[in-house]
Amino acid sequence: MKMFFRVFIILMLTGVCPATASAASVEEAKAAISRKDYPLAMRLWRELADQGDPLALFAVGMLYQDGQGVAKDEAEAVRWFLRAAQKGNEGAQEVLYEAYMQGRGVPVDYAEAEKWMRPLAEKGYGMPQFFLAGLYLRKQNLIESYKWLTLAKRQTLTSDLASKGLENLRAKMSRSDVAEAERLASEWRPQPKQR
Repeated sequence: MKMFFRVFIILMLTGVCPATASAASVEEAKAAISRKDYPLAMRLWRELADQGDPLALFAVGMLYQDGQGVAKDEAEAVRWFLRAAQKGNEGAQEVLYEAYMQGRGVPVDYAEAEKWMRPLAEKGYGMPQFFLAGLYLRKQNLIESYKWLTLAKRQTLTSDLASKGLENLRAKMSRSDVAEAERLASEWRPQPKQR
């Protein structure tokens, strides 16, 4: 999860501002995080989250998840991530996938994990495609797993990992199943990404 927190910090420091929050409040929250003043960061992000801002909802969840500024509480973090994800925050959707896959703050639930990861994979993001392939592999759906690995292979960050996964899957699949998976991958088109 520390990787997600780093991504969150990068988004904040590169000027991603919540649409409903005042710039001054966002800047204060960013500065508090940078100074590692987590109690202040929690208070500031919580004020913005109470206004329904998706990035702030995600930030509060991250602080609960990591126990920064508050006692660590993965179940409470998931509640905040759910609110953020329902408002379209993609970082929260990715964190929810991991929570449901690993049972962090919620029971393990592959259907819920898929619910949150699939929309990101459908938009063409490589790591979500790779993660979704792993989920289908766990569910013994080799054709879908192969399809998503084929798509992930097209992405720079996941090409080597996906290539190894495809090689392993090919050894377990019939030629007709591989052909079907390759057909599905060739017909796949990404959904528009939100900006």
